[in-house]
Amino acid sequence: MVFELKKDKFDCFIAFSESYNNSNMYHLSSFLSTDPFVFFKSPEKTCIVVPGMEVERAREDSDLEVISLSNFEQSQNRYLGAIKKLLNDAGCSKIGVPDEFPIKIAHKLGGYQLFPINLSKQRAVKEKWEIQHIENVQKTAESGMKTAVSILEKSEVIEGELFYKDRPLTSDYIRYRINVELLRNDCISMDTIVSSGKETSSPHNSGTGILKPTPIIIDIFPKNRKNRYCGDITRSFSKIKNNKINKVYQDVLNAQETAFNKIKEKNQITGAEVHNAVCNYFEKKGYNTPRTGGKTGFIHSTGHGVGLDLHEKPSLGRAGTTLKKGHVVTIEPGIYNPEFGGIRIEDLITITEDSFKNLTTFEKNLYI
Repeated sequence: MVFELKKDKFDCFIAFSESYNNSNMYHLSSFLSTDPFVFFKSPEKTCIVVPGMEVERAREDSDLEVISLSNFEQSQNRYLGAIKKLLNDAGCSKIGVPDEFPIKIAHKLGGYQLFPINLSKQRAVKEKWEIQHIENVQKTAESGMKTAVSILEKSEVIEGELFYKDRPLTSDYIRYRINVELLRNDCISMDTIVSSGKETSSPHNSGTGILKPTPIIIDIFPKNRKNRYCGDITRSFSKIKNNKINKVYQDVLNAQETAFNKIKEKNQITGAEVHNAVCNYFEKKGYNTPRTGGKTGFIHSTGHGVGLDLHEKPSLGRAGTTLKKGHVVTIEPGIYNPEFGGIRIEDLITITEDSFKNLTTFEKNLYI
């Protein structure tokens, strides 16, 4: 459970959503469903209300009490009727709800006081078992990266393009091979990035067409199909020697090390302090940063939280708050310029009592 009832503010909590895309609902219930259902918590009772056909599956997946929707009176909106009955039976008047609670349902609960709660914020600190799930997904991401590197190593440069087994080597082919490896480990791809050449100057460009020899960015961020936790890793490569790319790569690598050292510096450091340390380093090297402005250089935050969602709290940006034990975050500095492309290096770490643990073990080699 990601919260406790705050008796001075509300006396029960209710949520209504599907849990396939809504990570808060899945975290509350441990029940994965593409259809909406009810989660309810009072001091005496914690349960979910699901359609009759889902009762047995819900009981297998969730440790909570499972109630069939058919137990409630037939009405035009049976879920609303179920919610009202649960609230009335528990004697609730002050109700906590997720901040994404459906406005239509909220409007029909006009007789109650509703208190929105940011559950995403409360999910930021991970339990040990959650960190283990994330680390396992990260290993799968690294398996995907290993697959990509093995292909790139065997490719050759012909007239400024990459060829593999006498055929043009495309972004789509490497992405396909990565995604097959992810599926083999029960993970799904959420839009693997395999970009090259000048298209790497756009951080989220997925990549298209025949690969250029330099630079190449591969960003893999799988999600486990069963436990729903995510991983995230980025590596940058080059098939040819290039002094400019080499310098930028070393600067990005050093910027990442700067972030690591800053986190080691003291307990209770903020994401903003880590981000500012990276900005300081890049600015001394002559690059633009989010602080100086500009469309080239370091143009995004230093990192973000990872869990049931790929991007969640905490942030390692200008407004980044205190990093706490149990936070899982990326450290992903990058430099981008349409003249040559981009370089990004990303590791996934978890904050510990007095430092951090790197959940990423994949090597960092520019030339392959």
